[in-house]
Amino acid sequence: MEELGYDPLPVYKEPAESPVSRPDVAKEYPLIVITGSKLEMYTHSMMRNIPELYEQFPENLLEINPETAAKLNIEDGDVVGFESPRGRIECSAKVTDCIDPRVVCLYHGFAKSNCNVLTDNKALDPITGSAKRFDQTF
Repeated sequence: MEELGYDPLPVYKEPAESPVSRPDVAKEYPLIVITGSKLEMYTHSMMRNIPELYEQFPENLLEINPETAAKLNIEDGDVVGFESPRGRIECSAKVTDCIDPRVVCLYHGFAKSNCNVLTDNKALDPITGSAKRFDQTF
């Protein structure tokens, strides 16, 4: 990596949009979303047409901490609108204590509630060309 002009060791860089790097955006969109998580029964967006699998997860889920959900009057299974400066989707809430109160998680591969509607496709990693960080404020 060093020969190519990059730092040879991993270095932490704050995400392009976070409460630290963009406090102005975080005032209106205080939550950090993790996108790109995949459900184990699917390969990317493939196999969504298998009825048995579709019945288990017919729509995307927004995983949210119970503390955060309570502050927003969200209950498990509620259909919630979720937005960023780039767009809005609707999905079902999954209240879980497996996630930090400052963070929510959306799964990858759902056409109807596509998490890519919300993310910034201009903040790219200079080495891989992929999104710099999946976590952004919402």
